[in-house]
Amino acid sequence: MLRRVRHIVLSIQYFLIYSWAVLRHVLMHVLMLLVAYLILRGGPQIDDIFRSLNASEPNFFTNRPFRVASLYTVLWGLSIWFCSRLLLTLADVRGPKLLDTFRRFPQQESERERERLAIYIQRIPMVLGVMPPILVGLACLSADNAQPFYGIWFFLLAVGLGLWFVFHRMVLRQFIPTIRFDPHQYFPDRRHWFNVWVSSNATTRLVYAFLVGNWLLWAFFIFVPIDWMIYRKLGPLGVLLTGFVWFTPFVSILSYWNSPTRPVLLLTLLWIVFCSFFNDHTLLRFTDTKPSKEVAARPGIAEHFARWTTVRQSWPTDTMPVFIIATEGGGIRSLNWTAGVLHKLDSLFPAFRQQTFAISGVSGGGAGVALYAAFQHDKLDSFGRVGSVARVSPVVLTKKTTVSIDGFRQAIGDDFLSPLLGPFLFHETLQRMVPFAVQQLNRSNWLEDAWSLSYRKKLQRNTLEQPFLGLFRADPLHTPSLFLNSVLTESGQKAILSNLRIDSTYFHDVLDIYDITRRDMPIKTAASVTARFPWLTGGGLLTRPNGRAFGHVVDGGYWDNTGLETAMSVLACIAPNIDRLNKRPNAPFQVVPVVLYLQNSLLDDPVRISDTFIDVIMPIEASMNANERKSAYVASLMRNTLHNYTPKTRFFQLSLDRQSGVPLPLGWYLSDDAQHDLWRKINAIPQDQAHVLRALKRFF
Repeated sequence: MLRRVRHIVLSIQYFLIYSWAVLRHVLMHVLMLLVAYLILRGGPQIDDIFRSLNASEPNFFTNRPFRVASLYTVLWGLSIWFCSRLLLTLADVRGPKLLDTFRRFPQQESERERERLAIYIQRIPMVLGVMPPILVGLACLSADNAQPFYGIWFFLLAVGLGLWFVFHRMVLRQFIPTIRFDPHQYFPDRRHWFNVWVSSNATTRLVYAFLVGNWLLWAFFIFVPIDWMIYRKLGPLGVLLTGFVWFTPFVSILSYWNSPTRPVLLLTLLWIVFCSFFNDHTLLRFTDTKPSKEVAARPGIAEHFARWTTVRQSWPTDTMPVFIIATEGGGIRSLNWTAGVLHKLDSLFPAFRQQTFAISGVSGGGAGVALYAAFQHDKLDSFGRVGSVARVSPVVLTKKTTVSIDGFRQAIGDDFLSPLLGPFLFHETLQRMVPFAVQQLNRSNWLEDAWSLSYRKKLQRNTLEQPFLGLFRADPLHTPSLFLNSVLTESGQKAILSNLRIDSTYFHDVLDIYDITRRDMPIKTAASVTARFPWLTGGGLLTRPNGRAFGHVVDGGYWDNTGLETAMSVLACIAPNIDRLNKRPNAPFQVVPVVLYLQNSLLDDPVRISDTFIDVIMPIEASMNANERKSAYVASLMRNTLHNYTPKTRFFQLSLDRQSGVPLPLGWYLSDDAQHDLWRKINAIPQDQAHVLRALKRFF
């Protein structure tokens, strides 16, 4: 019995020794698989991506996302298998520590040790190679609409890869009888790369050519014109898997070069740190090359409100509302919710838009506000009611080519994650490695251009390329003023981009972005200023007209994700004017400010206890969850504050129902099911939130 126990202990000991002897040479591949597992199994956004895949037709030939995912999953598995096998062929797998261990345990013969080690060298790459389809299959089955076909399909791909790894030599000999294989493939001794090349056959050299071509693929992705939208054709899952395929040989080369006497990984890291001092490519794009007179001539909030009320002296009822809207952040979910609710209110109350004085937007809500303002501008322009706007074609648009809400809905519901994720993986990798800035590699610019291209494709308008202040040029007194909130990274101050000048009395310690840049920017850039949440989206560098850097703006949700704080400051700024109007003798109507809050966060989500990487994840989770949870508190605080506010102010809230239907993720991609469910809830507002609409209807 004691001898059997001793034998088991020795077997476990040798298993650990052999496994570590092999795995330490492919540790980067193991870490990459671990990262892939964490990405594919975590977060509502990735769940929605697989929800889209599960909801699609399971046809390999007609379903492009399914076809792309299958192809690149297999390529990823083959790449890991081949690269890890090549690394082990080139490495001295035993190493001095393992040889010393063998000397201390002489029970096993040396030749037997080598044979056992050869088995591990052969099988561990096989195990690593079948992991990609297994991870993708598990992700398919973990989605809330799991379709067994996709899970089984990817598991079968794993089985197919495993069979190829085991029997590939036998199969190749059947088709190519003259083929030769490296007889020293699985020897644990170190070999020179040239000897490996000489011993390889034509098939293996084709694989080497593929790995070299992998770098050409990188160059192709970097220099392909953005108008092609190649990343959108791959889809977010395809882009992610393509990134893993590309990174596998990249980390293999670094692993091969790295050694105790040649710390390539450390030197690469130090080089990246060195380059970071010179390669800041986050400069915001501007439409002006010198200070703009239009930017300098922006009116103040109180001044603009005085003119705004002057043209409304003939209001027909005894109560004239002044709407101030705050819209919460939340990526593409908030973008669609904000634009959809504003359109629904405009449809229900034709005078709603002209009675909206200001809209405060944060993150995706701010982007939704900016894009909806562009849509409204084009909608009026197509009927000849406002000044001209740049078009894709010089042909004058007629009523037959009126922009439609269906086209706008398709534009803002497009895939914006792929054009952001692709540059994040490919373009930014190159930018990190060069000691100078290349603006074309900025991933945030790709997000802006994706908005613009979708808008142009669906609505046949090039509006998002035009200056932001151009939205207010034709009819500023009937166009809601926009306040797009962001944060200056270096000082932590709130920064606001607006067509109105910020009053420091009511916006204490708040930066007016136009006062810094003194130049206008495209609508797409203005929309992105408020929606820059690192790490996926980079910050934006503000510069003065002389080119001197001022600081980087990031997502406004870092300060206040509700937009209510800015809305309250706007209200405080115009409150004295409202008091004077209401105290006029024989005033024809009373001016009543109305704060409307568009909320989309999930307030009653069950709490999940953090149990993985606590020290790493906890600060991030605490920051993001506190930011989202604060929405309910700030809304309640605003409601209680305005209850006894002077002038008398009404507060209403339209909340997105997140408890029922399809889960709506925070990110830049919505599946077809998620989009349909979101717009179903927007169209159901008259029934689901009838009490709010009844209260609003009294003003009209």
